[in-house]
Amino acid sequence: MTPGPTLILQCPESDKLIKGSTLASGNTFGGKRWSDGYALYPMLPSTPQITRCDAQGKFFWVAEATVVGKLGPGIETTSIPQAWREADHLRFLSEQEYLAALAEGLGRNRKEEVYLRVQAWWAANSAVRNAGTEGAITSPFFPGSRARDNLERLIELLATDDPPERLMKAEALRQLGRFEEARQILQATVPEQLEEVVRWLRELVDKGDVLVKEMPAFRK
Repeated sequence: MTPGPTLILQCPESDKLIKGSTLASGNTFGGKRWSDGYALYPMLPSTPQITRCDAQGKFFWVAEATVVGKLGPGIETTSIPQAWREADHLRFLSEQEYLAALAEGLGRNRKEEVYLRVQAWWAANSAVRNAGTEGAITSPFFPGSRARDNLERLIELLATDDPPERLMKAEALRQLGRFEEARQILQATVPEQLEEVVRWLRELVDKGDVLVKEMPAFRK
């Protein structure tokens, strides 16, 4: 992994600054993937597309923020403003923050709404993803929860004519316990590279399992 320059971003409607790391290169070695589509690659870390400057700050899409400067190799360091050095780093939002961003209208189109709802789904699954082997693990998508409402809306948005989105829809249905609907979706033909994933998801459906699962290492 080779870091790129650190961008200094201006927070909208605020005098606060925030740092955004970039990558010059990376790889997926040592990575993990889960059934909900979440992936963790130590040598290729992801960066948030939406954030806020502090706990109560305005939500904003990172790509729309103004870049006021850069830090990194080859960049003069003697005249860097102290505010740049002290700026907090970009962070991923919590499940409740993603839902709050949606409530504030940040999902301005289908692509943005899907992104926000997927991120909220992943955040809801984090407790299960990080749970140990001891004790009972329960689904966060219980009836009446905001997490379940979010996932039901995401299912409505995901397309069935796009294989990756179709698998994500089936997985969301499985995690809601809607096994017959998930099974029907998984009957559709998929590209060869996704066939093993489909067989694995079918096994989870047949077991009546509703929890997110780490994916095995499938053959390439």
